[in-house]
Amino acid sequence: MGESVDKQGIASGWTRGTVTGLCQNTVHYEGPALGDVRFLCDNKVEGARQGFGDSGAPVFNFQTPPPGSLYAYGRLYGGAGDAGYDTGDPWYSCTRGCVYRFSGVGMIQDTMQTYFLWYN
Repeated sequence: MGESVDKQGIASGWTRGTVTGLCQNTVHYEGPALGDVRFLCDNKVEGARQGFGDSGAPVFNFQTPPPGSLYAYGRLYGGAGDAGYDTGDPWYSCTRGCVYRFSGVGMIQDTMQTYFLWYN
């Protein structure tokens, strides 16, 4: 909690936010076909710009300035803006009040039953 994390998304680029929730169970409405979908043990980041198309973006942290040590935290899967989106932006990026959620590396490994290899 309170740690700064970075994200590199195709829609919003490289942004930094603050972790404000750990291992939260959340419910998202996915439309009439799927209804409510529950996500287990996701993490919440506030203050980092995000937009449609950023899903799957890596969430990470630098312990020292680039090109320093990089620590993988997980993958972004969704977000929202309390104040809406910039409709002039083709990616509809969040402009303020931005929040996104990500699945942590440990949860991804457990669910997918696979492991990540990180290279320098």
